[in-house]
Amino acid sequence: MRIHDHFSKIELQQLLARSDAQAWLAVLTSWVLVALAFALVALWPNPLTILLALIVIGGRQLGFGALMHECGHGSLFATKGLNSWVGKWLCAGPVMYRIDDYMVRHLLHHRTVGTAEDPDLSRYQAYPVTRASLRRKLIRDLTGRTTMKFLRDLLKANATIETEDGQRSLRLGRFFRACARPLSAIWCCFRFLQAWVRRRFTCSGWQPISALTCCFREFATWRNMQQCQISP
Repeated sequence: MRIHDHFSKIELQQLLARSDAQAWLAVLTSWVLVALAFALVALWPNPLTILLALIVIGGRQLGFGALMHECGHGSLFATKGLNSWVGKWLCAGPVMYRIDDYMVRHLLHHRTVGTAEDPDLSRYQAYPVTRASLRRKLIRDLTGRTTMKFLRDLLKANATIETEDGQRSLRLGRFFRACARPLSAIWCCFRFLQAWVRRRFTCSGWQPISALTCCFREFATWRNMQQCQISP
């Protein structure tokens, strides 16, 4: 099956056309939904709102992953520099990825798709899965085992280095440096939103300067932590 058998050249051009405005709309929509989820819990903290926020944020994390993929291919924004910057800070960072590392693996997947060398082969080789397999996957997701595996893989990828004799050595400082910038960006956004909610719904009123000062203070703390890490 060839795509040109179903779409004309003009239709393909329209489908593949890139727009900075539409790209910003996709990115900002996800961030607004995340902010609203945090605000919902801040205003009405109870198990129901927390559950709803987790569902919304989880869905947007998947959305950030999809947007990171498009930025990595340079197909989200028409402006090349925006694909790099937005992909790194606003899409990859919130889901604990480094877009450069992701694209090295992903481009290898494109070159070797369906073969034994495909790094993503295990993700789709067994499909369609059985009911029992799907049940096990859902249980792993609901019990947090999938998240723990992701964190172990993240630690393995970012905190280990190969020594001269071929051995792999754990370096936690390298891991924390890799995570410091995306974590600081996420934390600053959270503190700004937290300050906004508190000021907006109290008698003292909204004070953006105070909120920004709080954000910069938190960012400076993370920055100092990053700079003080011992190099491997």
